[in-house]
Amino acid sequence: MSPNNSYHHIPDSQAVAVKAPVQQEVVSPLSKLTMSSAPIMVLLSNDLRMDDHPGLTAAAAAATASKVAVVPLLVLDPAKLWHLLHAPAGPEAWLDAAARLRQDLQRAGSDLVLRIAPTATAAAEVASAVGAGVIIQRSHVEGQLQQPFSEIQTAVEAAGGKLAFGCFSWGGPVDGIYGAQHFDSNYRVWVECRGLPSPSLPSPYALPSLPSNLTPGTLPTPSQLRELLTEAARGQLLRQDPSGKVLEMSQSVWATCADPRNTSYRRSARFSAAALEHGALPLLRAYLNLPSLPASSPFAFLREEESSLATPAAAGVTFQTLFGPLMTLGVLSHRTVHQEARAYRDVAYLGVATPEVAAALRAAECADFHQQLSHRDEGRPLEGGVAVGHWTWGGALTGKREATLLAART
Repeated sequence: MSPNNSYHHIPDSQAVAVKAPVQQEVVSPLSKLTMSSAPIMVLLSNDLRMDDHPGLTAAAAAATASKVAVVPLLVLDPAKLWHLLHAPAGPEAWLDAAARLRQDLQRAGSDLVLRIAPTATAAAEVASAVGAGVIIQRSHVEGQLQQPFSEIQTAVEAAGGKLAFGCFSWGGPVDGIYGAQHFDSNYRVWVECRGLPSPSLPSPYALPSLPSNLTPGTLPTPSQLRELLTEAARGQLLRQDPSGKVLEMSQSVWATCADPRNTSYRRSARFSAAALEHGALPLLRAYLNLPSLPASSPFAFLREEESSLATPAAAGVTFQTLFGPLMTLGVLSHRTVHQEARAYRDVAYLGVATPEVAAALRAAECADFHQQLSHRDEGRPLEGGVAVGHWTWGGALTGKREATLLAART
């Protein structure tokens, strides 16, 4: 077993038969981008970052090679984002993540294009305006984020556009920690066979400016976003339950999650604001360096959060509570969290995993395992016409079984 995986050691009494690793060469669909002679649209959703972003990295390389424009598009589609109301300061965290991404893109010479509309409608409008030749996005298994490419392509054609290279997605092995190695649905077998972790990708150094006929768009205020999401949620919940009982219960949850007096709200809002101001990566490094974090650090509040959250019976709860929302929104990738935690364990702490480092490693590996598993489960029926569905909680995908193949995915 690799030294990097030593904290997952399995006692001999619990050992399982392990088959030899099967090396699988993964050819990324993003390699097609170099053939595009028209603008490339990167459709963003829960990947609100520039570092370790396969789509932006490939688009930047294609732009350099072929001199094409790159259009980073974030669609605020209330029908797909109203689940943010169920998280403490959820809309505020989304806005902070989008604002930080815009700052990072502007530093690279580009900008974030924001549209408030149904996803297919917004994608078609922007693609037609710039004459995009291809639309790419990270693949999703979460029901609330899925957007069939056929709908986008049909909408583009209806708007008078034509995608020479169509639409395609990346995900699974392309952006996993152990993406190019053998995967097994048995976690212990996977731990033994997965091989060495893949390095995370650096942020693109530069991106071309947006086409001159494209306006970036303005982010809404938190109150405006809550109003948009609440309206979409109310309509959907009343369609599901015309009696209004589910809506009434949900509104109670929304009110609690939006209350600034609530401890969870204050914690989430302060954390996302720190990531907006200083960046998510410095925030992660401060947490991993918590035992040596100076009192003068702008992240000194992490000590307070650690002392209020950590308990012997719930090791790692601090990391999951604080960084889960950033991982859910894709501000931090699983791969980056894992790489940074390994560096602190192997270099700063000479091979010893502090509680903070161990918690980050566990969270990243668990998230990566479920991500790989979910892509293989997608569309797989079980006995009796039951399907496997997924949602994201605390930065990790969780599975659930739905009553029928036609059930709404949440």
